[in-house]
Amino acid sequence: MSKIQLSFFSQALEMNTSLTVLVPDDLKKNEQLRPFYVLHGYNGDHQDWTRLTAIERYLRNRRVCVIMPSGFNAYYTDHVVGLQYYTYFTKELVPFIENLFPVQKEAYILGLSMGGYGALKFALSNPKKFVKAVSLSGVMNPDFIRAIPWMAHRLPQFDLMFGKKTTGKNDLRHLVEKNLKSNRMPELLLTCGDKDFLIEDNRSFEQFLKEKQVPHTFIFDDGEHNWDYWDRGIQKALPWLFNEKTLE
Repeated sequence: MSKIQLSFFSQALEMNTSLTVLVPDDLKKNEQLRPFYVLHGYNGDHQDWTRLTAIERYLRNRRVCVIMPSGFNAYYTDHVVGLQYYTYFTKELVPFIENLFPVQKEAYILGLSMGGYGALKFALSNPKKFVKAVSLSGVMNPDFIRAIPWMAHRLPQFDLMFGKKTTGKNDLRHLVEKNLKSNRMPELLLTCGDKDFLIEDNRSFEQFLKEKQVPHTFIFDDGEHNWDYWDRGIQKALPWLFNEKTLE
């Protein structure tokens, strides 16, 4: 695949932003690629997936345009005080990609950890655009992070991002219930390793989806919160995304 490094100025963020894009080397005339947004986790950037996994090799036989933006530790959301990342992503980045590359209107999205939260937030907030979403070791509830003692240093930042409590448009459970009322739900795949510190957060969200009778696929398997797990995870997720076989 061809790898393209891009940067452009975001009015919403008031800064230059960077992203990495992968497209097939043999792009055909008038071909429309599936846009596939891939999000990194906290402390990462747009290069993580190409540096730390073999994502290019995994996707080389699929007709996709892979978009990997930098997330700035912003939890892919509009902050109460600070960055307006959700606005940047939905109002600037997606139109930018659609104007620059030959992509279809319906997109897939995947993310890990903080990016898992972002993938679900974008898909549940825009189910007509993001029709399939994958979370690998995702944060299901930012308030779960607030309660972890060794994450206490992030509390001031979380207050600036979400306020004192995560509610409304930032609450994945609220977004699920909103979609149930409109009868529009993206397809969901969620995975988490059994030794991951987010396992209970994921189990709780899985139980919520069951109670609400939301169709989904959830995989709890062996693994920790690291790139070994996420590299395996994306390999499991791709056949599900592209309807190639049933997950084991």
